[in-house]
Amino acid sequence: MTQTAVSEPTQETDPLMQQHRALVELSKQWIEEGDEKEQTETWEYLRQNLDKHRTSI
Repeated sequence: MTQTAVSEPTQETDPLMQQHRALVELSKQWIEEGDEKEQTETWEYLRQNLDKHRTSI
């Protein structure tokens, strides 16, 4: 009986691993670049709503 060697996909050839690495890199890029205007608007919205709830207690 002869056994044939089945090669396991490596990280370089496994499509799922490639997608995972690409998503990690994209996430890092979004975090590093950010959007200052959007972050400022989000902070203002959060601050205003936190202030509303603080005064209603």
